[in-house]
Amino acid sequence: MRLLEVIKGDHISEETYQAMMEWGKSIGKTCITCKDTPGFVVNRLLGPYSAEALRMYERDLNPDILAKSTKSIENNLKRVAKKTYKDDVAKAESFVKDCLERVKVSTKVEDGVNVDLIIEAIVEKLDVKQELFNKLDKLAPEHTILATNTSSISINEIGAGINRKDR
Repeated sequence: MRLLEVIKGDHISEETYQAMMEWGKSIGKTCITCKDTPGFVVNRLLGPYSAEALRMYERDLNPDILAKSTKSIENNLKRVAKKTYKDDVAKAESFVKDCLERVKVSTKVEDGVNVDLIIEAIVEKLDVKQELFNKLDKLAPEHTILATNTSSISINEIGAGINRKDR
């Protein structure tokens, strides 16, 4: 893929942003800037993964943000369904319904830990990510792989306090 999405969040410095844009160009990518919004990563992952037998969890402490994210996911699924099933309304509706059944939302991290893979996509703050990973390390089954969607923090630093260094 030639495009590289660079998310300029509220806590990303201009220097870091420019460095990411330059790095992307140096590896032959066309860099585009994306807005950091609630549910952004879930929506980006939802298209490719929602048709698979995967379950996705969106967790936030704020139920209003969860509702907004869920509505955004539904709208994106409808857009994908419309393109995929052009003239077959029943198949499009079935696709959206099936995908939404695999998306779960919760205000508690405990609700999403009994899975094989967890991809974290929270605010780009080291202490917040470390706190989450430490909690996930204790709650998730031993076989669960913990991954991050970070674009600016060292993975080694994020996982410094966890026991499952191989996962």
